[in-house]
Amino acid sequence: MLDKKTSIFLASVLIYVLVMNLCCVLRPDSEGNLHAMVSVWGDYPFHTSIITSFAYGNNFPPVYLQFLGKPMHYPVLMDFLSALLLLSLDIRTAILLPNVLFQFCLFASLFFLSLRLTGNRIASALSCVLFIFSGYPPGLDAFNIHFLNPIYAVILPQRTAILGMSISFIVYSLLFHAFFEQSEQVEGGERGSERGGKRGSERGRD
Repeated sequence: MLDKKTSIFLASVLIYVLVMNLCCVLRPDSEGNLHAMVSVWGDYPFHTSIITSFAYGNNFPPVYLQFLGKPMHYPVLMDFLSALLLLSLDIRTAILLPNVLFQFCLFASLFFLSLRLTGNRIASALSCVLFIFSGYPPGLDAFNIHFLNPIYAVILPQRTAILGMSISFIVYSLLFHAFFEQSEQVEGGERGSERGGKRGSERGRD
């Protein structure tokens, strides 16, 4: 069971992810125009092309119209999920639902990975905050130093990266458990059995 503070923090992360997507991903205005963050506006024509190709083109793997006749090597699982939703929802909702779900999973898996590494909930929450706000301050690009904010450059525009990073955090957590926590448990069990054997031998002598 999650404690109250962890539940509140994860609920705050969910609200952040939801607001971020509603404001920055294909947000409609009263005149029917769609607005998006610059990085989203640059990447999402590619994603919407794959999604509609899945949903309406009746082809697998999907065809990207700018490269007809060429095999597609781009991982399309996120767009395939949106294509399934597009059969009953509008395209914006079909995109936002997987975005919010897997972005929340990303931050939750980062939180619990940090918790496993540090054993400190404050440090784990801070790791998520630093991830959200990381990036270089304005002006460094003039010196050809590029350290873009991951939300702006990766999490929002590159939909496949959301799923890939979530899986990687889970794998890192499992590896840490397998190589460190489990070995400590085995060593503790061996020490306990050694102590029990020594006590039994001492009692036999008595």
